[in-house]
Amino acid sequence: MSLQSGATNPSNHVFLNIATYEEDRDQDCKRSFWLFVDLKEGLTVDRVKKLTNPNERDWIAEKLAIAGIDIESESITGFGSKVFDQIASHNQHLADLRRTTRCKAWREVFFQFLDYLLWIFAGGRRIVT
Repeated sequence: MSLQSGATNPSNHVFLNIATYEEDRDQDCKRSFWLFVDLKEGLTVDRVKKLTNPNERDWIAEKLAIAGIDIESESITGFGSKVFDQIASHNQHLADLRRTTRCKAWREVFFQFLDYLLWIFAGGRRIVT
């Protein structure tokens, strides 16, 4: 997709490089970098310093090193709050999103959550007697 938020984000190449690296190595999709980073707000040095688990900090630093980023001194910008609006404004972007969400990796990542939601919405009305 050629969204404005991606085209103008100076950190877009960071996210793309890490995603390509993960895909090339058949990494477990449930451990994908984008699932653990605030894509809207980005990732700042201060936010990483606030992480109390050193394993989490090391994991993030390792992922960012793939793209040549030192999280001790560099931040990566997020994509902002208008991403879905940009997708919704073009039918081709919506089609691309639908196609992407139908792939095996998305099902593996989100199936349990969607299955849970299905039971909430599919359940009958609660009858109180």
